Amino acid sequence: MRIGVDVTTRLHGGGGLHLKQLLGEWLRLGVYQTHDVVIFARPENLDIIRQWTGGKARLMPQRIVAWGTWSRLFWQQVILPVLAWKANLNVVFCPGNTCPLICSVPTVVMLQNAAPFSPLVSARTEGMKRWFSFRVLERMMSFSSKRSERVIFISKYFRDLFVATHRVRPEQAEVIYLGRELTESCEPDAEIVAKLRHLKPVILCISHLYPYKRLGVLITAYHLQRECLIGMGIRLRIVGKAMQRAEHDRLTSLISEYRLEGWVELSGEVPQNQVSRVLSIAAFFVFQTTCENCPSTLIEALAAGVPVASAGVGVMPEIAGDAALYFDPLDPNDLGRALVAMATDDGLRNELVLRAKEQIRQFPSWERVAISTLACLELAGRRHEKQAGVPQPCSKDA
Repeated sequence: MRIGVDVTTRLHGGGGLHLKQLLGEWLRLGVYQTHDVVIFARPENLDIIRQWTGGKARLMPQRIVAWGTWSRLFWQQVILPVLAWKANLNVVFCPGNTCPLICSVPTVVMLQNAAPFSPLVSARTEGMKRWFSFRVLERMMSFSSKRSERVIFISKYFRDLFVATHRVRPEQAEVIYLGRELTESCEPDAEIVAKLRHLKPVILCISHLYPYKRLGVLITAYHLQRECLIGMGIRLRIVGKAMQRAEHDRLTSLISEYRLEGWVELSGEVPQNQVSRVLSIAAFFVFQTTCENCPSTLIEALAAGVPVASAGVGVMPEIAGDAALYFDPLDPNDLGRALVAMATDDGLRNELVLRAKEQIRQFPSWERVAISTLACLELAGRRHEKQAGVPQPCSKDA
């Protein structure tokens, strides 16, 4: 079977982790020997994708003057259908939330971004430009879910939302969670680990600095409970990339306003393969956000055996189950209560670790993710062939 994969999105966060693990597992499983996999990618990502696939997949670089939301949508809606037709593909996999709305080749879309559908994400919190982009993405995701042969969701929460409000047929939808294994390199980044290790004990929050994360509420919660937390010598470290300079500056100003320098720090981005190393030195992990789909960092924290306090909204209770202490992410008093409880109650932390060992078993291995995704693509391609009455070979050797 000839499978096209649209990898023209930015390779970061949960989406980047998913592609890395998926393509890597396909290499290990021998998929590139039994299927002709064609990957459409940005030129700057070719080397890393070639590494993930072991050079076994066909790479087709797509040269656009400036990749952005609008240029990528144009490429996907106008150029990708032509490329898929010329390559005689059986199916096109679009893991980046949207797919071509008109295409002669069947598509499978994977919906990952929950922010456009959250009532807590607004023009006031995100800014008008980003809010407008979310509104466009919301419509495109809705249209894509209707036009695709199959739709892959990474949580039951998001699937149920689309079935209820966007008329996705239940039989069209498939839930494939992100994998449960920790992703780590053979050697830890000594600089990163040393930067945090000497600050133990640490409350760790791993999160890119987006406004909808409401990280200012977390900083305020620490401030409200500073007498207890600073008295115990417990620092807060927010580890993640500053996706928007204005948000980084706002959080830095808040730390300064509360005079928490040295106690609360924005520590910058950590490579994905170092996340488990950083988690290992945390007293406990706090997952502060207002909307997610299937947060890979929360899954990794559970897998690492780190006590977890989490926002209790959206998909988070589905992911963490009874293995987290929940709080209201908009209420600094409630979040502060959770911080103190986690810091002072050894029994609570130990119990959450034990529960996490059970909770993490609901998630598949990355190998199972790769197998299930391939099966979904094959089903979409073969169903289309059957409807068209045109049989196609199922392997590259046929």
